Formats: sequence, structure tokens, C-alpha cells
Amino acid sequence: MTETRPLRGALLALTSLTVAGAALLPARSSSQIKAPAAQGPDFAKEVQPLLRAKCMPCHGDIQAAGGLKLTRLKSALTGGSSGSRGLVPHDPDASSVIQRVSTTDTDLIMPPKASGKTPLTPTEVATLRSWIQSGPSWPEASAATPAGDTHWSLLPIKKPTLPLGKALHPVDRFLEARLAAKGLGFSKEADRPTLIRRVTFDLTGLPPTEAELAAFVNDKAPGAYERVVDRLLASPRYGERWARHWLDTVHYADSHGSEHDMGRKNAWPFRDYVIQTFNNDVPYARFVREQLAADALYPNRPDLTPALGYLSAGNFDLSAYYTAPVPFQILDRDDMVNQAMSTFVSTTANCARCHDHKFDPVPTSDYWSLQAVFAGVVKGDVTYDETPRLAEQRTKWNRLKEVADSKNATRILAAEHQPVVDAFVSAISGFGGWKPLRVTKATSVGGATFALADDGRVAVGGPRPAKDTYTLLAHPGTGRIGALRLDAYTSPELPKGGPGRADDGGYLLSELTVEIVRAGGKREKAKIVRASADYAEPKKDAANAADGNSGSAWGIGSEFGKDHHLVLAFAEPLELADGDALEVILEQNDGKGHVLGCFRLSVADAPRMALCAVPPKVADLLRAPTQDQAARVEIATFALRETATDGIASLPPLQHVYVAAKAADVANVGFVNIDKPREIHVLERGEMSKPKQLVGPGALSALPELGIYFKRRDMTQEKQRRAALAEWFVDRRNPLTWRSIVNRVWHYHFGKGIVDTPGDFGRMGGAPSHPELLDYLAAWFKDDAQGSFKKLHRLLVTSHAYRQSSADRPDAAKRDMDNRLLWRANRLRLDADQYRDAALQTAGRIDFTMGGPGVNHFKQGPGPQMTPALDYAAFDWESPAANRRSVYRTVWRSIPDPFMDSLDFPDLTLLSPTRGTSVSALQALTLYNNNFVLSCAQSLAKRVVAEGGALPRQIERAAVLAWGRQITDEERKVLRTMASGHGLEATCRVILNANAFLFID
Repeated sequence: MTETRPLRGALLALTSLTVAGAALLPARSSSQIKAPAAQGPDFAKEVQPLLRAKCMPCHGDIQAAGGLKLTRLKSALTGGSSGSRGLVPHDPDASSVIQRVSTTDTDLIMPPKASGKTPLTPTEVATLRSWIQSGPSWPEASAATPAGDTHWSLLPIKKPTLPLGKALHPVDRFLEARLAAKGLGFSKEADRPTLIRRVTFDLTGLPPTEAELAAFVNDKAPGAYERVVDRLLASPRYGERWARHWLDTVHYADSHGSEHDMGRKNAWPFRDYVIQTFNNDVPYARFVREQLAADALYPNRPDLTPALGYLSAGNFDLSAYYTAPVPFQILDRDDMVNQAMSTFVSTTANCARCHDHKFDPVPTSDYWSLQAVFAGVVKGDVTYDETPRLAEQRTKWNRLKEVADSKNATRILAAEHQPVVDAFVSAISGFGGWKPLRVTKATSVGGATFALADDGRVAVGGPRPAKDTYTLLAHPGTGRIGALRLDAYTSPELPKGGPGRADDGGYLLSELTVEIVRAGGKREKAKIVRASADYAEPKKDAANAADGNSGSAWGIGSEFGKDHHLVLAFAEPLELADGDALEVILEQNDGKGHVLGCFRLSVADAPRMALCAVPPKVADLLRAPTQDQAARVEIATFALRETATDGIASLPPLQHVYVAAKAADVANVGFVNIDKPREIHVLERGEMSKPKQLVGPGALSALPELGIYFKRRDMTQEKQRRAALAEWFVDRRNPLTWRSIVNRVWHYHFGKGIVDTPGDFGRMGGAPSHPELLDYLAAWFKDDAQGSFKKLHRLLVTSHAYRQSSADRPDAAKRDMDNRLLWRANRLRLDADQYRDAALQTAGRIDFTMGGPGVNHFKQGPGPQMTPALDYAAFDWESPAANRRSVYRTVWRSIPDPFMDSLDFPDLTLLSPTRGTSVSALQALTLYNNNFVLSCAQSLAKRVVAEGGALPRQIERAAVLAWGRQITDEERKVLRTMASGHGLEATCRVILNANAFLFID
């Protein structure tokens, strides 16, 4: 099956991979894209005289208050000393000229009272508003018109009216008009098998099943295709597919990248968050807000903490925290700035790091203001609760514990806490006591000996090793057990009276585990949720005895010669039947002989509140007939602390996620807390040694009317900076945001964006092929669809443009070689994820389990420095982990999977708004010989053999399963010849390499 030469002829017969050299049309400059024409007041006759008569003359200039010059359009658009723009084309309300002539503030009104001129009348204000709304026109060269001065992407979005035409669908109407101008029209609709294969791959990343294909082909009722679309959008597979697009865009991966490319074991909750967000159709504005500032904007939703993984999705240079924190952290923030501006507004703001942007209106001060937004975060692990209810409960118990630890008698004895104290005291008073266990068997790995008394006491003798583990077996009988108690007893036979065997009488219990040994031999580990002791010292807390860490311990360092006890409460009571036993393992690993010398095990069944270790002092006070205030404080403190501890223990453990936050646990560094955002200076030419002016947080000054968000919030608070930027992004007036996202979605559906540079809407990026359609979609998505991705998908894939055939038309190709006008559907090939998932589904082995940690398709070993060595060839493709969808695959930034890499999976050290499509010898060899493909070919062969029938039927079934259509006579002949000479598995291998499988159409 690994021999390639005999298969070559069959493979070439079924595949025809060719590279068509596509001529690239030159990008249109901004001056070629004119603003929508609109009739407004005549400047010379109506507007200019009004400005001269009503605005204060100054040295022959028409000048407004605040140094706002209105002599030329460029100066009016730039703004005055106050920073406000006099004219915002098409937006009178944002234009300071209108604000000044309409205000009642005597210091700001124009013309000023001191000028002796009368204020503008309502009719005159209406004239100015109409003039600004229309453009505004200006008697200068055409280069000074708004279209020439302001790049198309920064112009306000205005929903255009639909062009005249026959098409009913709005998308088709715009495309139809452009096609007609070229003497072209749409192609006919694709056939049904092609259409369902296209839309299923598009929306879910998978091929349709046989049943789905047959149902659609046979559904002749109106709306059959729309029902398919709705079904696919409702599938959980939709979120997995479209999350992959977003993860590419934000360069999410499961490792740091950079010099120390360590893994991020807690990055995956962000991936799951994105999947769930798409499946839940969260509005886009909310999606943006959650990723940038969920903690600030939705403080009662701790379950949204994984959304903050957006800002940590990219590279992280760990060496910044070892060598030169300031400059390297600037590079880390640069990645955040680049990611946020590219993904949300398709702007290359990072080009202004060392100097003003050479092509776009982004001064270097804007760049450093954006750095200031992220000047208070670090990338690392934080904890969170998975639901608001859990977070609320944890907060309640933590507050109660804080009261218990406050040592404030007034707070501790507050009336609101008395019911908690009463309930605890009642539970303790009603506790029936502990039942000693008689140990029937005891062993020691260190050679110690045991004397087992009838009352359950165990006396340890013999050798005293530096470390030891005791294994004890007891038969409690039938019934329920809620907790286990270990009593450590003093003895005259122990050093210093014990209760330990160390020279000072001490002991350290590293870990205590309990297993139920069923009568039939089956073992079940008991889950311990809470540990308490009558006595504990710093770093020797009772919880250490059951924390799963054999390096920590509970024990004594000074209370020698006294009895002590430890109580371990179980998450759920243990139910024991006749013949069942308990096995208790005591690990003692300090290495200095601190092992137990005399002890006893006991069990009890009672409400968990009562199953705790009560200090002797508290026990004495509870037995006293009366209590003074000091006694009541002592009892209440213990009751509140134990109740809170038990409440916290009853909750699921906190989850961990890798995010950008004010405080986080940075691997190999420790906990990092940034008290306040760092000061950010503009750096001359980006050099650390040349700081210039201090800047505050902000965004693009080219959209000054949106700067209000950085004034409304307290910028001394780190998370408020991120919240301000989030609001800046999703402002309904921000033309970049809404054009950017609809263009991205269009790109994935049609193979190329309306703007073919999805991450760059600047002057060096592409120009929109259909600017009116882009604005229509942006306005529709923002206003009509309320940011619903599913509505946008439905709008696009139900258009005729999407549903048309991809067949070539030489006459149309002569007029539009690269199909920018969409006279046919673009023929697309499966990307790496689609190929892998389709092969698994075709082979009948895909695993649709959702969520959880990434699946490692490699064996990991030590590598240079902190970067591991990954062996992808050693992975077992027959293991269950091989069958998860590709979106759940662990992606290592600097050590890519050779198979996925050869299929153009992106380099996620970089932002990847698009994926390349290559055709190379290496790619062909990989698809032909990779162990994953071989494994899927074997599974496909087993699948068709299991269905029964002779070899010819098995061959045809394999091809139909893989290609989603009936095979031709020529294909049937080639495949049968192949199978007769090389077997079914080799033939399945060829089937998975055929163009019919590799291409969507």
C-alpha cells in the first residue's frame, strides 16, 4: 500500500490538477471611487456668502472660533485647535460648523456676539446642513472633493437604493447591473448535487451525507434549498466551521510562538467560546465587546471570561519577562494592536509604529494611543466560573469566609450571620460520633511493621525510612460513609511522645487517598472535597493532605506530644455493600523520616456540615453552659469559616483559561499583577531611547467623532480602556467595522472579497469591486440584520450569484478574466481542515464530540530550551483521538503539522485573513502517502466491505461516498482496473486523491 508507482496511472486518470495563471486587475485608487452624487445648495451663490456674512473675518480668511479655518476644504476637514472637524462629509450632526451655529453657549456660538453679527436663522442653518449632507461641494480642484480627500473606506456608510433590474434578490440586483454594463449576465444555476455539496461544505466544512443529498435532490417542493440552508445554519457543525475562519483571522494557536514556543494548555476555552458564539448567533457588536472587554461590559457574566482569550490569541514572547521587560512587552502589545485593528477595522495601524503611516491617515500618535489601550494587561492563565450561578455562589461563600477571617466582632456577630451559626452549632451538637475502623491488613513500602489493636489503633514500628507509604485495608460493613477521620495519637514509645516517628515527634502527611474495593474486585476512588484539622500551621494546612500534590503536606512543626486529628469529607457519601472494603493510602514524602507513629481511622455518616475537625478550644466552649461575647465570637468565627469552606468545596473547581488580563499566572514566571497601566510615550522612529510626548488611550483620529468613548470612561482603569475601544469599534457610525466584517463573510462564501484584501482597507489595499453592494451589505447587516451572522449567511447563499454554476464561459472570461463581476461561481478547493474532516466522514469514523482540550496529533518530547520536540510521524491514526474534527486539533505555532502545512494551513505566527491555495509536487506526494490518508483509505475500504456486495459494487460505493455523485463509465473502468491489480484499499486511496474529492464543485 505504500508503493506509489503502480498507482500513478490511475491517479493521473482521475485527477487533472492545473494551475491557471490569473491576470490580476490593477487596484483602483481612491480617486477613482467617487462619493454618491447628491444635489446640494450652490456653494458660490448660497453657502459662501452665508459664511462670509455670518462668520468672523480674520485677515481675509473665513474663520470660526477655536482656530477652525473654513477658507479651504482641506483645512475645514482637518479641524481647528480644539481637534474637532469643521466638516464631516454627509454628517451635519458631527460637523462642528453646525454645532457652533446651533449652540446656545455664548462662548462657542458662531458668529460671536462680539462681532455684532446676528445668529443664523433656522433657514440658514438648514442650508448649511443640506450643503454638508450633499458632499459638500467646494470651488476647488476636483482632487479636493471629499472623494479625493477622504479614502473610500472612511466615508460614512449610506445604504444605496437597489439598481433597476430583473433580479428579485438584492445582492443579485447590484451584481446584475455591473454585469449588464459589461454585456454579461449570470450563469445558470448549478445542479442540485453540486449545490448541496457547495453550501454544506461552505456552512459546515463537511460534505453532505448520502441521506441529506438524496433528500434535497428528491425534494421538489418550493423552498427546498432554503430549508437546507436553515438546517445547516442550525447545525452545531456550523459554529465549528465558522469559528475556524475567525481563529485564522486572529491567529489563534495552542502555543506561544517566539523563542520559547511553549504550549498553552488552557487556551482552548477561547476556541470553544467562538464556536458557541457562532452557533448561538450572538450579534456581531456583542461579539466584539465580549472579546475586548467582557469583564468591564458584562461584569455579571464571569462565564464570558474565555472571550478575553481574543487578545491573547497571538504570539507571546516569554523572554520579555526574563531579559528586557519594557521593549519586549511593547512588541507583545504591538501584536494586540495589529490584531485588533486588522480583524475589526481592516486597518494596518502598526505601520505607524515608527513614523506616520505613509499611505493612510494614521499618525504615529494614533498607534501609541492604541498601545496605551493595552498597557495594563499581561497574557497568562486566569480562573473563572462556568456559569453566573456558580460565580454568585462562590462570591457568597468567599464573602462569608472574609467575615470569619476579619477578627471584627461586630461583623462576625451580625444578625444576618446568626442563622448560619445556629445551623452549624445544631449540626455539631446532633452529630452521633465516629465509628473506629479495625484495620485488617497494613503494608509499608519502607519496611515498617504494624501492630493492629482491636480498638482500631495502629502502632508503627520497625525500620524508619526517610519516606514511606502505608496501605491500610478495613471492612466497615454495609452503610453510608460521609467522611473519614484520622487521629494521630501520642505514645511514650515515640520520640518526644510523638505522634510522629521523627526525632522531634513530628509527622508530615503528603497525601491521603481512599478507594472502595468492591466484593467483586472492582475499585472506585473516593472524591474528597474538604479537609479540616484540629491544628494546622502555615504551609502545612489540612487541605494539603488531599490536594493531589505529593509535594505538599499536613503535619505539625511545634505541637509535639499532643493528639491531633484530620477529617476528610467526601463529595458524595460512599455506599458500601456487604463484602466491600476501604483501602486507605497514606503517602509521607518529606524525605526526613517525618512519618506517623500511632494513629486510628474512623468513619461517620452525618450532614457534611458536621463532618469537620473541631479544635479543642471550640469544643470546650460548645460544651459550656453559658458563653460570654468572646466565646460567642470564637464559636461564630469557626462556624462561619467552616460553613464557607464547605460551601466552596461543594462547588465545581474553578476553570482556567489563557487570556489577556490585568493579573494572570504567567507560565515559568509566576503570578503577574499590573497595578496600573504603564505610561506610553510616542517613540521617535520606534526607538526606546527616544521617548517623546506622553499619550493616553485612543483610536484613529481619522474618525474624530468617535473619540468620545475615551472621554466617557475612567482611563485610569485598565479594563475601561478596552471597553472604550470596543465601543469605538462597534459604533454605528464607524464605517470601517461594518464594511470589514461583511467583506470577510463575502470572501469565505465567494472565494474573494468585494475588497480582495480583507485585512487592509487602506490605500495600499484593494479597492471594492462593487462599492455600492459593500455599503448595502454593511448597512443591512448593521441595521436590518442587527449583526446576525446567520441572517447574513442566508442572504448571501440564497442569491443566484452564489447558486450559479462554476462552469467556464470563454466569452465572459475575455471580458472579465478573474471573474470579479461574478458571472459564474468560483470553483473552490477543499482547504486543509475540510479535506481532513471530509476524509474522516467518508471513512465513517468522524467523531463529533464538541469542545474540550485540544487533541495532540503528535508525540511530545524535550526540545531546545522551552520549546518541545513534536513527532507527528509517531502518532497512531487508529486511536480515537485521530477522529475529532480538525478545529479541535492542537496547533503548535512554530512546529506545524507537515500534513496540514502542505495543504496550506496558515502560519499562525501571522494574522491570516485569507488562506493560500497552492498546487505542488510536495502536496501531491503528501496527499498520496501520508499516514492519515492511508488510514482513512483503509477505513473506507472496510466500510464498503462491511456493506456487502462484490468488488465492483464496493468500488462504486466508495467513490459515491467520497464524491457525492454517481460515477461516469470512464471512472468506473479506471477504478475497476485499479482494484483488480492493486486491491480495494489502494483504490480508496486514489479516490481520496481525485479532483472530484479535492474540489467542492
